[in-house]
Amino acid sequence: MRTSRSARTRSRRRWSPPRSTGPRRASPATREWRSVRARRRREETVAALKAPDQAAPFGQDDSLALVLLCCHPVLPVPSQLALTLHAVGGRTTAEIARAFLVPEATMP
Repeated sequence: MRTSRSARTRSRRRWSPPRSTGPRRASPATREWRSVRARRRREETVAALKAPDQAAPFGQDDSLALVLLCCHPVLPVPSQLALTLHAVGGRTTAEIARAFLVPEATMP
């Protein structure tokens, strides 16, 4: 809120009525607002690039949600097991099919 207020103040200070009769491109307030947005976007990008190797903070790991979705009660038990083995265990479809003693084409 403070940055938009200061942007408006700066644009009012710089404002001068247009001297030409042609169409205006953008008002000073619009230019200031765009520059504030661009500055924020640059700062967020720099902050994101500085720490890419940090581990996910506690509570943002989606493996629990993945397991819960794989084991949804609507799915039959064999499908739950196959999805969990594939998503969490990293098993291939061929390995899961061999474990279930069925052809690979029948596995989803």
